[in-house]
Amino acid sequence: MNLRAYLICLVLIFLYHNYGLQTSEGASPKSKHTFRAHIETGYAAGLAPTQVQEVYLTDPEQKIYVRVIPEISENDIQAIEARITNQGLGALITLNRRGRISLATCTSENLGRILVFMLNGRVIYAPVLDVPITNGQILIPRGFLPEEIEALKKQSKKNR
Repeated sequence: MNLRAYLICLVLIFLYHNYGLQTSEGASPKSKHTFRAHIETGYAAGLAPTQVQEVYLTDPEQKIYVRVIPEISENDIQAIEARITNQGLGALITLNRRGRISLATCTSENLGRILVFMLNGRVIYAPVLDVPITNGQILIPRGFLPEEIEALKKQSKKNR
C-alpha cells in the first residue's frame, strides 16, 4: 500500500468514527437533532427574501412566513422531560439563560403572531402568542418520538 492510499484510509476511518456513516434517510446515526422556534413575520416586513421562509401549518391549514434565523434552538435547551398529553407525546422544555431571555423578548414583542416550533425540520406545534413566555419553560403538547427526546436530553447536558 502506498502512502497516499494509506492516508486516504486513515481519513476515512477518522470520518467514520467521528461522524458515522450516512443511513438510507440521509441522516448520520450520530447526527444532532434540531429543535428550533421561528416567529411569524410578514413577507413584506422589510426583510430580504433570504431572511424569510414559507411554512405550511395543518391546524388550521395555512401558509405563513417565518424568520429564517430561529429565536431559540436546541443549543438553548437546559433540560427536557417527556410529557404524555391528550394530543400525544410532548415535552416540557426548560431553557438556559440565553434561551430564556431570547424567548421572553420575542414573545413580548410579537403578541398575536404565531411561534412555530420545529423538530428535525418538521412543524410540531404552532401556537398564537397570547401572553409573553418569561419563565423559560415551554410545554410542547405533541410531535415528539421517544428517541428524539432522549437525543435532545443528551445534547442538553452540553448546554448547561
